[in-house]
Amino acid sequence: MTQYAIWEQFFKGCAERPSSITLYRTWALFHLIVGYPLVVVPAFYQVFIAEKLVPGFAALMDVVQVIWVALHFVLLTTILLLAWLTRPGAHSSHRSLSNLTALSAVCDLITTLLFALQVGFLNSAPHFVIFTIIVLTRIFYPYRVAAAGALSVLTSLLGVTAIFIYRPELARVIPETHVGMVTSRVEIFSTGLLLWSLILVLFLGVNFIVNQRNILQRYLTEQVLNRYLPPKLVEEAEQGSLSFDHEPERKVLTVMFADLVGFTALSQKLGADGVGKVINRYLGELSEIAHYHGGTIDKFVGDCIMVFFGAPDSMTPEAQAYRCVEMGRRIHERVAEIDWGHPLDVRVGIATGEVVVGHFGSAVRSDYTVIGPTVNLAARLETQCKPGFILMNENTAKLIGSTLPLRKTEPMTLKGVGEGIYGYELEV
Repeated sequence: MTQYAIWEQFFKGCAERPSSITLYRTWALFHLIVGYPLVVVPAFYQVFIAEKLVPGFAALMDVVQVIWVALHFVLLTTILLLAWLTRPGAHSSHRSLSNLTALSAVCDLITTLLFALQVGFLNSAPHFVIFTIIVLTRIFYPYRVAAAGALSVLTSLLGVTAIFIYRPELARVIPETHVGMVTSRVEIFSTGLLLWSLILVLFLGVNFIVNQRNILQRYLTEQVLNRYLPPKLVEEAEQGSLSFDHEPERKVLTVMFADLVGFTALSQKLGADGVGKVINRYLGELSEIAHYHGGTIDKFVGDCIMVFFGAPDSMTPEAQAYRCVEMGRRIHERVAEIDWGHPLDVRVGIATGEVVVGHFGSAVRSDYTVIGPTVNLAARLETQCKPGFILMNENTAKLIGSTLPLRKTEPMTLKGVGEGIYGYELEV
């Protein structure tokens, strides 16, 4: 888990996650449906129709209005493009969408600042819009979107304040003081500094809070959920759509048990501490192999791992059997590659059949697991398997077909399963 210094949590983006396409579409539609009717159109009416402007230097105001209109044109183009790229069925990269959102945020903030120049800095409406945009972009979108917007408005405000301090007669956007020019400069400086400081503090404060949320979410995902839930269920949990109230369902799945041979001798040789390190590495290697092949880790029982295929990620029985057998082969290869300090081998039992899969337990504690005769069969096949082999039931063998050299075993008596059970073994 990455550790972030306190200054990074204020000034940088920590543990960022991509925003959903829905959020980018919401940003575009919110502008078109709410922003333009309630904010932009009234602003244009106030400037060009009602002409409710503060008295100012005419030439400067003309330049401000030209820039203001040009940026609104860029903003509208960006919003329309964002709405088009986020339409249903469109395939757009998250980076391009975040860049467009950042550009629109920059235009939003600078046009609001330029509007404040025309109607007066002390008008609360522009301040409210600026604060709202900064807060929303930092909460819902990547750090660079809010940072680009905040940096643009801070830089623009700094430039405007410097111009007005140098030429106070150009301002006329603060109440008339009816006193000397020095006092006007002080008021211009204090007004600009106050707004600049408020924007900076607001951004840093919101950024810190969002980073705290992101860091906590990543910790829960990486250190907790990923260890106990399949990746698909972790994704549902992050999106808030995971439910533990669904009834377990019947499905045809492929179940594997893999167990170390020689574990008892290894325990006696290495002791509790030494064997603990070996088991952690062994189970870690098997976990990576299971995830690579699309398997769901059900549980660890000592040095034994139980994995099943076909839930929660659905796949055909043929795909289940093939991936499970390939995982078993890779387990044998990986165990042989590593120097454990003691000879080790693995037994692998595989069975395909109908099971019941889902969340079992109570509101206090539950597991996502599978139950049924197929699970018991896979466990019994593993105990009958020769070291260095994979032993599977007839259903799995049929699904594999003739792609691998399987050998039918003699009839076996499996505890809790029955007599005259045939297995099919694969030497690795």
